[in-house]
Amino acid sequence: MVDARGRLRFFQAAAHLADDQQLGSHAKFCVADDELAYVGSANLTGRGLTGQVEMGVLVRGSIARQIIQFWHYAVELGLFVLVE
Repeated sequence: MVDARGRLRFFQAAAHLADDQQLGSHAKFCVADDELAYVGSANLTGRGLTGQVEMGVLVRGSIARQIIQFWHYAVELGLFVLVE
């Protein structure tokens, strides 16, 4: 197992959201070093990535940067919090 401490950060919906359906999306995504982003429907678990048919896309450049900007905005609004 690779030690990812310091390199991976996980977030969850903020506890103050009475209804997490307000988030309005089933999509999962990952961003990497401001140049790559993955967006898809697969749960980011072993089973979700290997045992079910899901779809996703890997994007680069300006589209990835827009996803990253959206993410920073969502965290700034307090929709998501860092899992400690």
